[in-house]
Amino acid sequence: MIKYIIKGTLCLLLAGCTSVDFCDDAQHPHSANVSVDYSWENVSVPTDSMVLVAYRPINDWKCAYMCSPLTSEGRYIFNKPEWLPADSEELSVCTGELLFVTFNYSKDAFKYNNVENGKVAYMSVEQNTCALNELPGNLTKGWNEYNKYAPYITGDESLVYSKIGLVGVPDDFYSLEIAPISLMKNVTVSVDIVNSGVEIEKVVGELSGICYSFNLVKGTCNTKKTAKKLFEMKKTSSDATVYSADLQAMNVVANKSRNSYKGDGILQLAIHTLLPDGGKKVYMARINLINTLYNAGIQLSGIGGNCTISPLIALTVDKDNLTAPQNASMYVDNWYIVK
Repeated sequence: MIKYIIKGTLCLLLAGCTSVDFCDDAQHPHSANVSVDYSWENVSVPTDSMVLVAYRPINDWKCAYMCSPLTSEGRYIFNKPEWLPADSEELSVCTGELLFVTFNYSKDAFKYNNVENGKVAYMSVEQNTCALNELPGNLTKGWNEYNKYAPYITGDESLVYSKIGLVGVPDDFYSLEIAPISLMKNVTVSVDIVNSGVEIEKVVGELSGICYSFNLVKGTCNTKKTAKKLFEMKKTSSDATVYSADLQAMNVVANKSRNSYKGDGILQLAIHTLLPDGGKKVYMARINLINTLYNAGIQLSGIGGNCTISPLIALTVDKDNLTAPQNASMYVDNWYIVK
């Protein structure tokens, strides 16, 4: 008797395919047209196109669609559904439980892992990187790359992103409203440099430990993939001693050791000076930002936001030396002067 009850129950569940999750066809017969409405109250409208990835975990069905951030009209860039006419680029997906991920597409600024390669769970976006000799000469002239553990991030482009799911997409039609946010933090790096008897011509900084890979499905930075950023620092005002630079970064990782000057979380400076006799000299210093990053809260503030990286101890430069006082507290970061 029990055997017949079980058989009857299975027949009722499977008959007619009343739930798409019971269908195991790779190309599911149920579909829905999708209307996408991007809302830009959180970030500025990107100049790039948007990429929208739809993923149905059951049967591992997925497609990728590139569209305008304003009109949402576009074209398929991966796995156009076979049920659509050849001349149609209408956004259509399998129905059921779907995950949607969207981000702005910038061919020259980022490298995107193709949707079709590997598992969707590992789909990520990475900023482009390069070697020191590929960066502009106005930054690299007189620079010594002491911290050679990683390449340099190129450009300062912003990435916007949103993840929606899992959501139940019914048959025929689904309206998708998306409000992307910025993945990048606005990071201000500032240092206090007092000049005595010399003119500071230029200050170039290098910040290491910058995350450049973001997992689009998990919504997290890959802290094992970090790089460096080289940038010029400007005086905040004509009579001030503070030099600063504004950067875009997904996140910044602190060094694992308080005593290291290589690897993540290191700020290096090259201070270009004009001497009284007309000559020029470049002074270099490095600092492990382990406490400064903690105080800035950069790793605790999640996606986006603003933070300032500003070492507490000032540098002093004259015609003969670059110096900085040393603080004995383990909670204060000290400068290491490169001789």
